[in-house]
Amino acid sequence: MTREQREAVITCDNRMLLVAAAGSGKTSVIVAKTGYVLTQGFFDPEKLLILAFNTDAAEEVAARLVQRLKPFVPNVDRVKFKTFHALALETIGLATGKKPSAPSWIVEDRKAIDKLVEIINSLCETSSEFRKNWNLFCHVLADELPSLEEDSDNPDVCDSTTGRVGFSTAKGDLVKSRSEAVLADWLHCHGIEYRYEEPYPIDTRDSMHSQYRPDFYLPAANAYLELYAVDQNGRSPFGDAYLESMKWKEALHRQHKTTLLSVTVHAIRTGEAFEYLTRELPKRGVRLGSALEKALSSRNLTKKEAVILRTFRTFLTHMKNNRLTAQDVQVRLQEVEVSSFKLRHRIFLSLFDAVRTRWDAELKAEGGVDFEDMLNQAANILQAGRWKSPYEMVLVDEFQDASQARARLVNELVREKGRFLFAVGDDWQSINRFAGADVGVMQSFETLFGKGTVLKLETTFRCPQTLCDIAGGFVSKNPAQLNKRVRSQAQNTALPVVLLAVKREDGIASAVASYIASLPLGSHGKRRVLILGRYRFERQILSVLSVDSMTEVRFSTVHAAKGLEADYIVIPRLIAGTMGFPCRIHEDPVLRLAMPTADTYELSEERRLFYVALTRAKKQVCLVTVEGNTSVFVTELIDEFGIKVRTSSGQMAESVCPRCGKGFLVPRKGPYGSFWGCSCYPNCHFTRPL
Repeated sequence: MTREQREAVITCDNRMLLVAAAGSGKTSVIVAKTGYVLTQGFFDPEKLLILAFNTDAAEEVAARLVQRLKPFVPNVDRVKFKTFHALALETIGLATGKKPSAPSWIVEDRKAIDKLVEIINSLCETSSEFRKNWNLFCHVLADELPSLEEDSDNPDVCDSTTGRVGFSTAKGDLVKSRSEAVLADWLHCHGIEYRYEEPYPIDTRDSMHSQYRPDFYLPAANAYLELYAVDQNGRSPFGDAYLESMKWKEALHRQHKTTLLSVTVHAIRTGEAFEYLTRELPKRGVRLGSALEKALSSRNLTKKEAVILRTFRTFLTHMKNNRLTAQDVQVRLQEVEVSSFKLRHRIFLSLFDAVRTRWDAELKAEGGVDFEDMLNQAANILQAGRWKSPYEMVLVDEFQDASQARARLVNELVREKGRFLFAVGDDWQSINRFAGADVGVMQSFETLFGKGTVLKLETTFRCPQTLCDIAGGFVSKNPAQLNKRVRSQAQNTALPVVLLAVKREDGIASAVASYIASLPLGSHGKRRVLILGRYRFERQILSVLSVDSMTEVRFSTVHAAKGLEADYIVIPRLIAGTMGFPCRIHEDPVLRLAMPTADTYELSEERRLFYVALTRAKKQVCLVTVEGNTSVFVTELIDEFGIKVRTSSGQMAESVCPRCGKGFLVPRKGPYGSFWGCSCYPNCHFTRPL
């Protein structure tokens, strides 16, 4: 064992946090520490509890412990290994005499969504208010609004062939901003006919103005509706000229005695725009109906419905993990920025409160409990002294994945004097925030658990030093994370990172196949390759790879890869875009009302995910990107870590094109000599002298 490992084994302070780098042998330390405290007679075996986050992890540690220690510690098999949820159920059962269970619709993710569908359909049938808000949320408020300055950025449709550019609406037409799409969908949802940007019936062209096209014409009201891009203070990002155009429009309607209804983008966000229209339209003979009501179907969910249901499930997990009440969340809502889409937040919370009440009622009716309530109830029991934990030492693996609920349960287990906590984790590998993990638990260890000792395992046995330097330098840019300097005992390799660029995404599989075929056989007579995808669908690459009997190729998502390793790692889709790496699907802002405070460093969790992928390699990592659609992570590796890229033409490039930011600078020859040119030519004409 290394000096660091030995120190971690023999140090027995009441509160210990071991910050363990990837591949540093943390499981070996847990095994050795267990053997040490038992052989020293510090604790009886049954007084030791090793906590893991899932059954597979618990069984793996248990098997290694018994295998290595049984010859020296005869009673080692009496050490307790449990998952957090198994411990919680045991605690509740022993304290109450009635051990609860989790219904199948809690255990299976798909069934949890089915249960939400059942609950929502039932609430829609029994409550007209819920039904109205559900339809409003699904058809009008499903998506968050960007800032006022970005309201017209990134249109849904951008067809260079037809020239159609804009944001699609429920009615099927295109509008010029997301706020206009929300307003159009509100009108459509209420059965109100509208015509978008139809020319005003009077010729308004003069030396200063083209023909006026109001945002919306409402035939049933014979009225025009304008949506002004101004904030709560009446200011517009488009300057004074825009404000003058507003005055011109209003004067025009007065002059020609036409009816103008006007709302602002800020009023859309607060809901005041819809309150105004709900008052004004009936005065003009318009009946507000409900044009888009329909029941949910578990087997036929739209993409939008599936996302909304997943948001409800995630919100429930975080609310319970963080022990938040409806009142707590309302307080958080009041603290949200004035410019946020508060109407959306309010409607979501009103729906969620009803869904959570029914969810908990269904659990109670079945005598069941969900995973978050298990942890909370067990911690409450320990805190109240209704059951005394027999465990004198608690060891926790993968501590970077701890939620607030898990942290509280652990704290109650070791709260009494003479209890010991040994937590092991790596905040650089905290990648499960979506499932409730709070990296702040590890980063605030002494605040939560009391004064203790923090040790580090900074020696890795897996990655070569050059790869450690690249991966560590990349992830450690986030100042909120715990510092460490990873050193390697693995043999260094000449080229730890290979970066390949292909012309199109459909060329990735061929590039991966060629790379694998070029690899030498290992000492075990095999090529061992692990392909790591950011998404499950990337598994399909296996179906088009043809490898010989001397090659072993596996696939895993990066999230499922912690603990895995291979000689060679391939990350095949380092591209930009919503479903790229990093993933650009933004976390729904409504979740922030229930989640722990987010890390403010840009793409912090995606950066940690990339670090996890890089550090699975024992010899080399192969990264594959697409020219013209390069991931920002690739750009950073090239610009800041000197990684060279082999382009689709076979040329080696050392820098990203400073003009387009998508291609790479490669050597070219012209009539006047050699020069650097962008690999995206002819789409980009940037050149630089050699």
